[in-house]
Amino acid sequence: MARSTMSNLISRLRTLTATAIGDYTVGVETYWTDDYLQQILDTHRVDLYDEALHPVREVNSGGTAIWREYQSDYADLESTDGGTAVFFMRASTGTLAGTADWTANYNSGRVSFGSTTGGTVYYLTARTYDLNAAAAEVWDAKAANVADRYTFQADGGRFDVSKMVEQFERQANRFRALSRPKSSTFVRSDLDLSEWPSSGPKSTRVTY
Repeated sequence: MARSTMSNLISRLRTLTATAIGDYTVGVETYWTDDYLQQILDTHRVDLYDEALHPVREVNSGGTAIWREYQSDYADLESTDGGTAVFFMRASTGTLAGTADWTANYNSGRVSFGSTTGGTVYYLTARTYDLNAAAAEVWDAKAANVADRYTFQADGGRFDVSKMVEQFERQANRFRALSRPKSSTFVRSDLDLSEWPSSGPKSTRVTY
């Protein structure tokens, strides 16, 4: 069963992919249930541990600096379940920020406190999702579902399934281009790293 904390992300993924529960069935699998979309989202998930949030300095009407807004470097976050398993913040002292003290815009990664924090540093533990990558995977699957159909004419009309496949693949490529870049570390195998200077680079991180 899909997690209740994923309802917003699943709903947005449906909007991006024009999917509804029961669109079609392959074998015993019904597309697109909430549980199935959650599985796709989970494959495009990054877990954040103690990410330092950026405090946003404001000045009130009296000219005093206040800090109520905090911004994450990430967006499209899974919402809190009220505990400390999915989305929570702690101060540099280790004290957890109570859920009654703040609200979050999970889509933008913005946290708003009810009153000034005095600029206290807060660290976020959360889950962020690449909705565009997930949408590309869904459109690929939709294209695969109709790829074995054929074009035919009937009652004076022409039913060109190849156009549908082309449209689905175009959507998949569009969202893939919008997805987050990925990075990997490659280690050169043609070097004897035991003789490499301790300060020298032993690997290269490539973003693609």
